[in-house]
Formats: sequence, structure tokens, C-alpha cells
Amino acid sequence: MVDEDGGWDWSRLSPWLSKDTLERIAAIPPPRVGLGSDSPRWRWEDNRKFTTRLAYGALSEEGVTNGVLYWRQLWKMPVPQRIRMFFWLVFHGRLLTNEERVRHHLYDSERCSICNNGTESIEHAIRLCSKARRVWEILVPPSKLSLFDSLSFENWLLQSVKNVVGIGVGDD
Repeated sequence: MVDEDGGWDWSRLSPWLSKDTLERIAAIPPPRVGLGSDSPRWRWEDNRKFTTRLAYGALSEEGVTNGVLYWRQLWKMPVPQRIRMFFWLVFHGRLLTNEERVRHHLYDSERCSICNNGTESIEHAIRLCSKARRVWEILVPPSKLSLFDSLSFENWLLQSVKNVVGIGVGDD
């Protein structure tokens, strides 16, 4: 893909690639004989070795360590598959709340349509909405409500995976 002068051979590249891709290639110097051969490297690991697990961790929000830990717990939960899938959607921010609908231009208001109080985010929909709150007040023992309120949403979700019976407010 390099011409006789050592530059990119645009006549061979342009029929197959988009203008955007060609512009990205133009920003990269073409390979040169004196520089040695190219070899793939993984910049996020000290030993430069690539694994699919590390790639997923680098691309995911929670990173490799936390991600592997919670995934193992999540998929071993003794609950129906649809509950595990629900947790997966929540952890990845994929529930279609009004906040997301507005972001994708599918709806005109971020407000919670159930309580009409605040933006309907994922946390609001399953923890902060007054209707959801009433459900949690029934399910969570009164002695654990203060812990329920004090945990960050992410930690509350992790606790929920770890302590299914404790509804996210375990003893640890």
C-alpha cells in the first residue's frame, strides 16, 4: 500500500476506503524499510500482550478487575435469566429511561412520568422515585434503610448482586 516514493499509494487505497478513513491514514506515516517490521502491541498492558479479556476491560466502564468480579457474581445469581439480564442492562446504562429517550430524540421530557419529580435516570427509576422508594421501604428491613441510602448507586448495585436476599444492603 506504499508507492515507489515511500508514501501511501492512494490509487490502491481510495477505491476501498471512505474519505474519513483515508484522512485517518494520511495522519499516519507509512512504514519505512529502515524502521523494522510492524508488530502488534497492546498499550494498556505492561508486557504489551493482547487478550480479549483485557480488550473488553479497557473498553468497558468498570475495567477488568471489577468487571470480571461482578460478572462472575451476576451470572451465578440464583434468579431467573431475565433478572440477570435486567442487572446487565442497569450496569451498562442501557435501560431506556426518559433521560435516555430525550438523549436519543425519542421523547421531549426527562421528567419521571410516575412521580413527576426529577429526571428519570436509571438510579431514579429503580431507587429514587417515590413509588420505587415505597417498594424498597417494604422490602428492606428498617435497620438497613440508612445503609441503603448511604451507598452510592454503583455500590448499591454491586451489593445487590452480592446479596440478592438482602436486596442490595448486605452486612459487609
